[in-house]
Amino acid sequence: MKLATKLTVAFTGLFFVIVSLFGVFMIVSAFHTELDNAIYEANDRVTSIMTVLKTGAAQEAEKSDARTNETAAEILQERLLTASGGAYAYSRGSEIRNDQGEKIASSLRRSLYISEDMLLPGDMLMQAVQKNGQERDLIVTGQFSYAGANYTLVNLTEITNIYSARFSYIRDLILFDTIGGAIAAICILMLSRSVTRPLTTLAGSVDRIAEGDYSASLPEDCGITEIRTLSHSVKEMESQIASRISELEQKNEEQERFIGSLTHEIRTPLTSIIGYSSLLSMKAEDPAMKSGLSQIHSAGNRIQDLTKSLVGLLTIGKDAPEMKELKLEELLKEAANQYQIKAEQFGAEVTVAGTGSAVTNPGLLSIVVSNFLDNALKSVDGQPERRVNLSCEDRLITISDSGCGIPEEDLEKVFEPFYMVDKSRKHRYGGFGLGLAICAKIRDVLGLEYEITSKVEKGTTICIHMTGPAAPMKADPVSSVHKR
Repeated sequence: MKLATKLTVAFTGLFFVIVSLFGVFMIVSAFHTELDNAIYEANDRVTSIMTVLKTGAAQEAEKSDARTNETAAEILQERLLTASGGAYAYSRGSEIRNDQGEKIASSLRRSLYISEDMLLPGDMLMQAVQKNGQERDLIVTGQFSYAGANYTLVNLTEITNIYSARFSYIRDLILFDTIGGAIAAICILMLSRSVTRPLTTLAGSVDRIAEGDYSASLPEDCGITEIRTLSHSVKEMESQIASRISELEQKNEEQERFIGSLTHEIRTPLTSIIGYSSLLSMKAEDPAMKSGLSQIHSAGNRIQDLTKSLVGLLTIGKDAPEMKELKLEELLKEAANQYQIKAEQFGAEVTVAGTGSAVTNPGLLSIVVSNFLDNALKSVDGQPERRVNLSCEDRLITISDSGCGIPEEDLEKVFEPFYMVDKSRKHRYGGFGLGLAICAKIRDVLGLEYEITSKVEKGTTICIHMTGPAAPMKADPVSSVHKR
């Protein structure tokens, strides 16, 4: 995930959390404030009604002769309606219950359930919120005495609007969070991109530097001190890397020129050594002399092979190869015929199968196949089963053998120059460990891919995938590379 996206997600989430917590706090505070106000008003109303009822008790005592025939319930009903603000004030309705919980007077339109704990005697007012369908009621009760008996005043206040307002506030908060969050996300994304744009540019420049492009521009005047400092450091590193690579390339060219000059200077005297040692060996009669000359001739041939391999390593890839359509089965048959004598010496069977074609350079691909085939024949020497199979299809060549195999820890090293898995092969078969190093250079030139699977004492399978040339198609490559 990109840095700008991470910043947007993080800060948008933080915005949601902060706004939601603040909104919930405000909604809860407003709800409790309105509920407390409703309770306060209900308490005040109950206190006022009970004061009226108590005062009315003294007045009724003076007029007792006139109201002898009226019951206490009828008197309290009349007084309750007057104290409640009139018979039509049902929203502020009340009722009076005796000490057995029976209703004796009421200004309510509907029946009301009161729990027993709300009717317990005491000097304190008691409050409770009841749910009646979709409505909410606030119930407040208080105790008073009249005509020598104890009564409970019950007052009902509808507070559905308070709960409805809370729901509306929550709905508005969700809507605000959604719209505000979207706007905040867009603003934060734009701000994050403006802040991270220099970092993105710097990262792209570093990637190009890693790919070898040392002319990549770096952000310098971005307005952010840390990024500007980092850019200067990367630029300095870029300059040092370019300078170091230039030095290494120069040294490499010098080494290649030295090896090229050395091999060139060695060729002439080496040819003389090989020729004269062969001539003297044919004319020598002393067995010891004849053996010594034979050793000189053999060593000269080895040095000559080494110089040819070194020249191949230096020259391959200097010029872009000429590519053309090639029938792969013909190339495999030619390689099998070339190694027929060596296969017979090792008692190995070489088979060719399949058909296919590819656009490649025949000379260089032939070198690759020859080197892998040569190693395969060496690996089956002395094995119970001595078999090498060459097969092909479009853009793919497979070489498999039943040889000694390659240890897993050596698979990554087989393409290194002068590396040999079995050191004893140098004495048995000659060679210098440069064959697969040459194959590695040809791989880069032709755009090949090598896939090697191997098990010790089971054999090795090499797949050569022809994915395409790594260089433009023009000149012929140097064709004097020999397999080793």
